[in-house]
Amino acid sequence: MLNRLVLGACLLINSPVLQADDFPVKPIRMIVPYPPGGGTDIVTRTVAERLTENLGKPVVVENRPGAGMIAACEIVAKAPPDGYTLGVVDSGFCINLSLRSKLPYDSVNDFAPVVLMTRLQNMLVASLSFPPNTIKELIALAKEKPGQINFATSGVGGFSHSPSRSL
Repeated sequence: MLNRLVLGACLLINSPVLQADDFPVKPIRMIVPYPPGGGTDIVTRTVAERLTENLGKPVVVENRPGAGMIAACEIVAKAPPDGYTLGVVDSGFCINLSLRSKLPYDSVNDFAPVVLMTRLQNMLVASLSFPPNTIKELIALAKEKPGQINFATSGVGGFSHSPSRSL
């Protein structure tokens, strides 16, 4: 159900570009909205390596974490529409539309999708010693013990976003 909403990492460009015969003539930037070492960064570096080999020009990965992806997306939106700046986004890009009343870019009109790089699945995991075995049991336990069940989240704007840190 919710997994259908998760697109994984996707490349965006700030507008459609007609590719010239001599493209690229300079390095291409791939802006990642997360710190180095995470899943999105690793996938992007793998893609950038292959693009460098195939295009004959460097494809440079730039990590620009912060503001729930907004900082990185703003860089892509404000870059010249020449195909040399690509943004890598995940479901947080869409989630920001519902979380923020104002964004420094237009999520619909300032970007064009280029390629779906990955598909992701999410799962809920817990220690074997944790009593619930189903979501229904987890909800019942959370109602029975409000504020006592802690969980981890990727943060504001991510797929696992929640307004509180405990159930």
